[in-house]
Amino acid sequence: MFKITASKNRNYIFEFAKWLEILFAILMFSCNAPRSNPIDPNNPGVSFSVLEGNVSTSYIPLVGIPDVFVYWVPANRLVKTNINGNFIIGNIKSTDGNLIFEKEGFKSDTLLVIWNGAERISKQIHLNSLPEMEYLNIVTSVEFELSGRSAELLFSAKIQDRDSQIDSVYVENTTLGLLKKLELIDEEYSLILNESDLHVNSLEGLIGQDFNLFVSDSAVGNSFKIGSGRINRVIYTEPVTVSPANADTISSPLVLQWNQASLGFSFYYSVEIYTNETGNNELVYTSAPVESGTTLLNTELSLSPGEYFWVIWIVDQFNNRARSRPALFVVQ
Repeated sequence: MFKITASKNRNYIFEFAKWLEILFAILMFSCNAPRSNPIDPNNPGVSFSVLEGNVSTSYIPLVGIPDVFVYWVPANRLVKTNINGNFIIGNIKSTDGNLIFEKEGFKSDTLLVIWNGAERISKQIHLNSLPEMEYLNIVTSVEFELSGRSAELLFSAKIQDRDSQIDSVYVENTTLGLLKKLELIDEEYSLILNESDLHVNSLEGLIGQDFNLFVSDSAVGNSFKIGSGRINRVIYTEPVTVSPANADTISSPLVLQWNQASLGFSFYYSVEIYTNETGNNELVYTSAPVESGTTLLNTELSLSPGEYFWVIWIVDQFNNRARSRPALFVVQ
C-alpha cells in the first residue's frame, strides 16, 4: 500500500515540475519578444507625448478664454479649456496633425502641430472675437408737406467688436434687391432710405419683411449675417395743427393747439418750432412728450419778432412717427 502511494506522489511531482518548466520557458520567451502592442508603454515604436497650451483673446488686455473646444484630430481627442484658458492633452502619439479651436462668439482657428522629435509641445493661441449686435432699430417716418407727403425708412444699429476690425456694415433685403451700406456716426451705424430708394409707393407693403444686417470684418475675412429686423408700423394718419396757422400774428407766450388724433395704438405728441428763413430753418424749440389725450400746449416761450412755423409729431412706442404740415405764424 505504501509503495503504491509513494509512486503516485512521485508522478504528481514530476508532472508539476514539467509544467513549471514549460511556464518558465513561455515567460522567458515573452520577455524577449518584440513589443508591438500600440498601447504598451514599453513598445519602442510608440512615443507618448503631451500637447498643452493657452487660448486667449487677440485684443489687449489678453485674457484667457474658458470653455473653448480643443480638438486634436490625429487621436480624435476633444478637451475644453479651463477658467484660465489652459488645456492639456496627454498620452498621445507624436503624430503631426491639426489642432482645432472652436467657441461661440469667436472665429474658429486651426493650428498645424509638427513634433520634430519633441515629447511635449506648448502653444499660445489667440482667437478673434466676432462682432456682436447690441441692437438694430428700423423705424418709419412720414412727413406731410404743403405739396404732399414723403416717407422714409430709418436704420440704426450698434455693434460691438472688441477686436475693432469692422470694415463695413450693410443692410440687405433680397425681395427688394436691396444692399446698402450704413455709415458710422457717433458710435452708431445709420442709414435713411425713402420710398424712391426702395422702389415702392408705400412703406406699408414692407411690413413683416426681414431686413438683414451684414458685417464685413477683416479679422474674420468675409461678410456674415449678424442680425435682422422688421418694420412693425407706418403712420399715415396726418396730425392737424389748428393755431397759430396761416401766418397768424401772435404775441408771447406762445400757446399751440391741434386736433385730437384717433388711433388704435399707444402714442404721444412732440412739438417743434422753427424759424422761417429761406434755406436756413433753425430749430428753436422741442417739447417734452405730450400725452395723446392733450390738444393744447402752453410753451411759456418768448420768441424774438420774426416769422416762424411749428409742426406736431405723432410718435408710437416703437418710435415710428408722422409729422403735420408746417403751420406759419408771425411774432411781433
